[in-house]
Amino acid sequence: MDAATMTKQPIEVALRGETWKISPLGVEDVGIIEARLRDMRLATFLRASADVPMKPEEKSRRIRELSGMPIDPEEMQAGMVQPGMQPLALFLSMRKNHPSLTEQRVKEMFASFDEHDIESLQALTAVLQGMTNGATDGGGKRGNPTEQTGPAS
Repeated sequence: MDAATMTKQPIEVALRGETWKISPLGVEDVGIIEARLRDMRLATFLRASADVPMKPEEKSRRIRELSGMPIDPEEMQAGMVQPGMQPLALFLSMRKNHPSLTEQRVKEMFASFDEHDIESLQALTAVLQGMTNGATDGGGKRGNPTEQTGPAS
């Protein structure tokens, strides 16, 4: 775990000649990532089942099941290597300190990284790994954004 994750303080990283503050992900951010992973799970099921004979009520039941299944830590880690997920995590960690930043801009930056960004990418990878291991409620337990009673971080 890095200092930013432990202290919940942003770190500064130079990317493409600009300095950005990257904060650890909060429970709300992890909820957004989990929702995106659930969407990907459903899309995969719909593509795979398109040519499979299935009663409409069976398909509806399976969609409800997939929609309600929580994302476990292993699925979260595996999902983070899917296209678009690392830029999403980066965007979520940057938007707190850079409110005018868009997810599209982060995707464009992420796609244009080159050898000059290696040092920053190594620091960024360490931060993203710490952040995607699951946001905690302060007591070491993973938070559930739907059960959160305090203000979002």
